[in-house]
Amino acid sequence: MAIALVKEPKLVILDEPTSGLDSAAAAAITKLLGAIAKRTNAAIVCTIHQPSAAVLAGFEKVFVLSEGRCAYSGPTAGLTTHLESLGQTLNSETNPAELVLELVSKESRDDSTQVAEVLQKWADVAPPVIAPPPYALSKSISQAGLCMQTWALTKRALMLSLKDPLFYIGRMVMGAIMISFFGLIYKESRNNVNPQATFRLFFLWWVLAVPASLDLVTVFVLNIELKTVKTEIKNGMYSPIAYVLSNTAVQIPWMFGIAIFVLVPAFAIGGWHWSNFGTFFIAYAASTWGWECLAQLLSLQSNPVLGMLNFVNAWSAGLLFCGLLFRGEDVIWPLRIFYYVLPLKWLFNSAAYDIYTPVVYPDAELCTAGSDPMCSMLGYKCTNLTSINCFGHTGAQVLDTLHYSFPTLSSKDERGLDIACILAFTVALKVMYAICLVLVTKSRASLKPLPVLKDQQVVPQVAVTTPISADAVVEVTPTTPVVATAAD
Repeated sequence: MAIALVKEPKLVILDEPTSGLDSAAAAAITKLLGAIAKRTNAAIVCTIHQPSAAVLAGFEKVFVLSEGRCAYSGPTAGLTTHLESLGQTLNSETNPAELVLELVSKESRDDSTQVAEVLQKWADVAPPVIAPPPYALSKSISQAGLCMQTWALTKRALMLSLKDPLFYIGRMVMGAIMISFFGLIYKESRNNVNPQATFRLFFLWWVLAVPASLDLVTVFVLNIELKTVKTEIKNGMYSPIAYVLSNTAVQIPWMFGIAIFVLVPAFAIGGWHWSNFGTFFIAYAASTWGWECLAQLLSLQSNPVLGMLNFVNAWSAGLLFCGLLFRGEDVIWPLRIFYYVLPLKWLFNSAAYDIYTPVVYPDAELCTAGSDPMCSMLGYKCTNLTSINCFGHTGAQVLDTLHYSFPTLSSKDERGLDIACILAFTVALKVMYAICLVLVTKSRASLKPLPVLKDQQVVPQVAVTTPISADAVVEVTPTTPVVATAAD
């Protein structure tokens, strides 16, 4: 009932809103509905099968149905007068609602013709049906603007994320634990020696790839949330664009939080230089947001398990096509597209530049290529190491050497381009999600003209058709006219 009333509609149809309540609560609900109807200038239609006298008194109009025909329609106070015209005597202890239901119920009468007589007597005295003039439903709905909707949804999303910390904070903690685990395995890579250069690279690979797998939870959680979101959007509570904007506003700060929890232990355990932490942090947060947006897009699938499986496929493709396991140029088209689209390849290049360039490897020394037979073409040599374990004296030389095996890596500062490519991937996914959400939540219902039924009581302006079982009392609390039609 709260969801139905929160956007203050002009017409509300409630099916037995007092069922399961005691008489005092039922009367309170009726009184509340009447106050809302008067305050919002709305019409509220309720079906009630066993109203007490207090509940009945809370409605302005009553519509009694039996066998698909009208037994009474009019003001609540007029029901007593109509019953007296039928020869029924009412005293202070008689509930008019119970009495009229007894008169129109075949189960309570010995002769079913008695019910037909009651129905016919009302048909004889009922006011004539007035056909309403043609009218068109207004398509304009008064609601808050996009900025106000976004602000309200942002506050709600932020509050929910803080009250249920497992969604974001749980991933932050798990990311720190996972990176600490891999850091202990690769703890020797913190030493600035040439034989550890490749192990530092593989530790970096785990740091970049493993925490993104936790977005598997995002697919499931957002798929569950989607059911509520679709209902609220279709009920006109807010627009899908407002939801996307508010969701994005809450997402971004949490992505920075996840990046902090992952990178601080990685830099501390891996012995990486903190001088390039800023650019590494921005690139990593952008990549984390990209995987989050991919999970959000896949959460739109009807089956959350299918969405989670598709995310695993995309994440696995990111691991394969990052440039560490094989060269992108060796992959056939169209599979090579993954190499250029998925963000891990761009993050790998940017992050490797950040952690390698500040490092100097003392077990190698600079030399002049051509003048020293042991000197490599890049201008370094390792006196006490074999060539297979010698990568360079400076971080740039190490990157250039690794480039022959891993073409993604480069000593050129392309961090701006890498971050731009990651953000392009992320924004494209967010736009796709917004478009798909609009399509998913778009109402496909079409308005059709109402048929004119035999016992329809018509008053111009607003019309409602509601199927109601026989022997029911329809009670109306309107401040705007309303039509109620019953069909068995």
